[in-house]
Amino acid sequence: MDNYDQQTGNIAKYVWSFLVGLLLPYYGWRLPIVLWSALGLLAGLSLFFLLKRREESLSAPRKTLRPPFFSRPMAVYLLAVSIWGVAQAGLMTFLPLFLVDNRGLSKEAAAAVYGMMSLSSVIFRPFVGGIMDWMGTRKPVLIGGFIIAGLSIFGLTSVKSLWMMYFFIVLLGTFGSGHSGLSDTFLIEMIPSDRREETLGVTFTVRTVIAAPAPLIVGFASERLSLPTVFLILSVVPIFTALVLALAEEKPHD
Repeated sequence: MDNYDQQTGNIAKYVWSFLVGLLLPYYGWRLPIVLWSALGLLAGLSLFFLLKRREESLSAPRKTLRPPFFSRPMAVYLLAVSIWGVAQAGLMTFLPLFLVDNRGLSKEAAAAVYGMMSLSSVIFRPFVGGIMDWMGTRKPVLIGGFIIAGLSIFGLTSVKSLWMMYFFIVLLGTFGSGHSGLSDTFLIEMIPSDRREETLGVTFTVRTVIAAPAPLIVGFASERLSLPTVFLILSVVPIFTALVLALAEEKPHD
């Protein structure tokens, strides 16, 4: 799978996150969210009619029901990204609150900064993917990216300069969101082509279930320790993710 192909499904989502933040100071929350929801409905209807017209050509051949593919390197990878998923879910949920309460931004400015992080993800992801293709290996880039994500969270929490905050936000968008999305190509290459559908379905479900309680955990922890303290703790998680990922083989033999 070419790394650049992953950009097409995410560009609108990230760009609109940024645009909604820019619209908030002028129109409040209601109109941007209504527009965002309307676009989602429009996309769903367009996809429905497109797939209906191409139903026969897109129909996959029937396969026998069987358990998902499993290997030790894939288990190591799944453990690593699940650990990162916990930190990512907790961080992204409470980041706007952190920017308002601990950095003095208005709600509208916090939304725009959040959108800046999302936009930097889609802008710089092709460059990260290009580095992977140029090196011919994903593992060093993924490990380095998780380390940079951890350092970005630490810098965002501990450095109070406004311009440095923007710098860490862009880094976090690039390596906290953008590069981690490219890590799925690392997983896909571990799975035989005839086993990918059921295996990816199970692995993505497992990752989602593991990350789901993270906002609740971060919320309770923040009440006891404060949100900046919890963010500092979360900055260690990507570093641990990188250490676990170092144990995974990049192109294992089945």
